[in-house]
Amino acid sequence: MGNLKKSVSEFYVLLDIGSDKDKLHFYKEYIASASLEFLDDETKDNAYDVYSFFLDSYRINISGDRSFIDLLDVLRKYEENAAMLSDKQRDHYIHSVNVFLLGLGIYAMTESFRAAFSNYISDYNKNISIFETVHEEFFFRWGIASLFHDIGYPVEIVYNQINKFIRFVSGGDEKGRADAGPYLGYFNFDKINSIDEFNPRNFQMPEYIKVKEETGGINIAIPTEILALNLSYTLEVDLKLVMETVNGFLETMKKFRFIDHGFYSALIVLKWYGELTQKKQMTDEVMYSHILDSASSIFLHNAYRNVFMMEPYNLVKLNAERQPIAYMLILCDETQEWNRQAYGEITKRLISVDSSKLDISDNQLKLHYITKSGVLNEQFTREKTDFINKLLDIEGVFKDNLNITATTLSEKFIKDIATEKSNMYPRILIEYIELIASEIHEKYNEKQKKEYPERKAAYPTWESLPETLKYSNIRQARDIVSKLDQIDCFLSEQSDKLPVTAFTEKEIEFLAEVEHHLWVDERRSTGWIYAEEKDVKQKKSPYIKPYVDLPEEIKELDRDTIRNIIPLVSEVGLLVFRK
Repeated sequence: MGNLKKSVSEFYVLLDIGSDKDKLHFYKEYIASASLEFLDDETKDNAYDVYSFFLDSYRINISGDRSFIDLLDVLRKYEENAAMLSDKQRDHYIHSVNVFLLGLGIYAMTESFRAAFSNYISDYNKNISIFETVHEEFFFRWGIASLFHDIGYPVEIVYNQINKFIRFVSGGDEKGRADAGPYLGYFNFDKINSIDEFNPRNFQMPEYIKVKEETGGINIAIPTEILALNLSYTLEVDLKLVMETVNGFLETMKKFRFIDHGFYSALIVLKWYGELTQKKQMTDEVMYSHILDSASSIFLHNAYRNVFMMEPYNLVKLNAERQPIAYMLILCDETQEWNRQAYGEITKRLISVDSSKLDISDNQLKLHYITKSGVLNEQFTREKTDFINKLLDIEGVFKDNLNITATTLSEKFIKDIATEKSNMYPRILIEYIELIASEIHEKYNEKQKKEYPERKAAYPTWESLPETLKYSNIRQARDIVSKLDQIDCFLSEQSDKLPVTAFTEKEIEFLAEVEHHLWVDERRSTGWIYAEEKDVKQKKSPYIKPYVDLPEEIKELDRDTIRNIIPLVSEVGLLVFRK
């Protein structure tokens, strides 16, 4: 996370918080410190500090039964206590802070996104700026959108719990077919979908909202209606159609048996902030161009793909110019996989991402997910990359696109060797193992070039090797020490003894058979099977059989592997000695 910490620090260099001007407050210092402390230690207490200082900075953090902090506390408690009846559920409390900070880092390091956001807020008809700098405009809108995009998740938790229980007692299957089909209903949904005692005259409003409000075409005290108006204007889609979509969303969720927590999160943010501004008489704050922008983005973070890219809208990839906050929220929400505690029964069994390495630049966003136990297969990162590219115009912000990778089998293998508690692997092997493995590949390429000078190397560098071949080379490098031990030799940088310059023929034949058995075990562990004909794609090989049954030319390859040990380790400054 070092790169993200650097990027977030860069954002706070850009940021000035207007309320710090009186020198009585130091909100920027507080929120910056809390952010960096969280990145050092992603605990719930440190997450709470980020939430609290952000809300304090804009006088949203009031005490009592209706405070935004209490909303967050409800989310945290629901997630912690609802695991028994949940299949697929992960943390959203710490996740939201990570999404917030990832967005700050991308904003700071990506000039093209900053330009897109600046163009967006410069349109007076869409927005009214209340902050002196574009950076604080982003900070406020993004903070509300990212920190509260999952605030409605308890509704989804409750639905999933009811659904699982009813499915159990009714005998329905896992996909919900042939069950009782429970759904959430309300006697009075207006209690959720309304802003009590709301007086829009207290606020400046963009022109497109004023026109609709003054002509009676919309009731801006009803969150679904003002949400539909904003979506219609910013996405340039028919207002009547969007109004039908948003006002009918409860029926849509009932019909298709799902809950979109983004829908509830957007309504909650609009309702609570609207009522808060009335109680505190915050007439200097503008709800419509800021909170509405954030709430629309919250709704879109799920609904853009599930609603607006479908019939009858058929919108294409979302670009940063049209809805920058929604664009950033989808990007960060989809890529933020690390340090997400699993609560659901199924989710607990999945391989989790423990941390990540990030490289954010104007040209590319690189993420490398790191797992401590297990390996995420290539399909996971490929599908995630494809999914995001289908939703967002990534090249419009990152011209060299998005690059997502994950802990590989070879990385985990090296880490397992390094953390081995026994004395099985000496320090010298741990230090040199990847270097030796890359030398094995280099020696292979040299031999191929001598035998087939007209043929280009399929994988000219270590970095270009497919994961399975990297793993094979690392396995071979690891086993050098155990092989040497079996003929009473050892590896070292120096010794008072004379180094071994060559093995005996008997030693070579013995270790060649050992090497073949190790190769067979390695192949089988990665899914290979015996077949009369070799088929790399199907992972089939005619050589997955005892050494004694191998043709002589294949045995010779194993012998070459043993003969190459001494010149191989000498390339990295190591020597072989007899005990």
